[in-house]
Amino acid sequence: MLQQLGVPAAVDPPAARHELLGNLSLPIHPWVQQALALEDWCQGWGQRQGQPFGIEQQLQLSLAFYRQHPWLITVNQHHPKLQLARFLLQQSQPTAAVPLAPPTTAALINYFSDSDMLAQQLQAGLFDPYDRLYIWDGPYGYRRPLLTRDDQLVPLIETEIGRQLIEDPRVRYHYADWSNERDKRISAYSAIDEDLVVIHDTDEFFCLDHDRVDSFWRSPYSVACLTLQNIFVDGLRASDAVYDSDSLALMPRRWGVFKRAAISPEAHLDHGWLVGVEQNPIAPDSLFPHPLGHIVHLTGCRNAAGQATKMAFYISQALKNQTTVPVLEHLQRHIDQGAISPDQAQQILLRGDSGYSGVPHPRSGFRLNRRVVDPSLDDRIIQRVIAAGHVVRPQPYAMLEGYPLQLWLDAHPHDRQLQLRLSEAQGLQLQVWAWPEGCAPRLDCQLQLRTTELVLTLEGRPEVLGRLLILTLTPPSPEAPRIGTIDLHWLDGSTAPA
Repeated sequence: MLQQLGVPAAVDPPAARHELLGNLSLPIHPWVQQALALEDWCQGWGQRQGQPFGIEQQLQLSLAFYRQHPWLITVNQHHPKLQLARFLLQQSQPTAAVPLAPPTTAALINYFSDSDMLAQQLQAGLFDPYDRLYIWDGPYGYRRPLLTRDDQLVPLIETEIGRQLIEDPRVRYHYADWSNERDKRISAYSAIDEDLVVIHDTDEFFCLDHDRVDSFWRSPYSVACLTLQNIFVDGLRASDAVYDSDSLALMPRRWGVFKRAAISPEAHLDHGWLVGVEQNPIAPDSLFPHPLGHIVHLTGCRNAAGQATKMAFYISQALKNQTTVPVLEHLQRHIDQGAISPDQAQQILLRGDSGYSGVPHPRSGFRLNRRVVDPSLDDRIIQRVIAAGHVVRPQPYAMLEGYPLQLWLDAHPHDRQLQLRLSEAQGLQLQVWAWPEGCAPRLDCQLQLRTTELVLTLEGRPEVLGRLLILTLTPPSPEAPRIGTIDLHWLDGSTAPA
């Protein structure tokens, strides 16, 4: 083949002219015969070119071949079969086994405008055990401005926490404008030299069980996972019918720890929960069966700026193939006319999504539960992040006709009355979704009315963890949707909805 391709290389003439795999039947090893209780027929099974081919001859030829070509051993150091052989030898002969050196580990951080969460992770000491930190920064080419101010999209290197991180000799930082998420993640993974790669998202808090990490490193498997619970506003955990459990061990698994030599940069993408990235099926026999730790995923507990960045990313994903987006055009027109500020326009846009309020969409089928405390993590850290998360402040809210305003109302043990005041008499569609603990949300109230003022009585039921209020001004004006204003406050004098 090399000669036909014109590649200059020194090729020894073959020692034999026959096809090595032609007319070949490998001998059955004696230990296989014993384990499977095979009869005597298998003793004469090995043949090559019609001649007897015994186990000793096969092993001698195989060993001679590898000794003649030692590069094969070198390039296969991390092959799962070789790792399995080492693992089995260590299990069967623990005193004679040569121990594997402890693996070097790297944390891979895919970052974009989330310095507050990163600072919390750093303060919690989550990065202390790693030999190196790879932080890959920068936006994607399909990102739309979405009325987001430029000063909200600051490179990490220009923030205080970023400058602090760069002083750490373990940190390798890279910034670029990326065409898509796939290119960014592959670039980061390709830069890593360490034995193990641990994927760190900036809203995930976890500690690895180092004994299990060592077991994974010594095993024939190439990918490991951590269990995960998604935490939303007020520290509530989301679950579905498949993962409806209070046991950390039975919660969803995120595959995010890789043996660098066994998993390529492209293949590692197949194991993530990614949106808009093409993925292939993963090989089940490559997966280590035991979680290496547990993740507290604080996806709905970001502050207002963090939530805005997150929602801008997902909205950009959803709209990247559209040339015009009516709601953005309407809001931009009101900005140009001086009717609203860019900040107000951004709030209107993002509050149209329940995720910005900190909970899943009520029709998604997700249930909310009180979170399970992970004893391996300092719970004060998690409580601090939850407390610093996004909350609704007492203020009037600007609304675009025909576009929803979604607000989360926290649970309360007693009945409360919520007063809504509109700037003018307009049609108002109102929905109130209640989230009982461990159950799918239910629609408590749905009204269509024309009013300037409304008082809602919300019962204090102990099983209800909170309520999602969805308000929409209707109908939109024929020429273009107008801007309205609604003011909310509790009549008992307590703080505004949180």
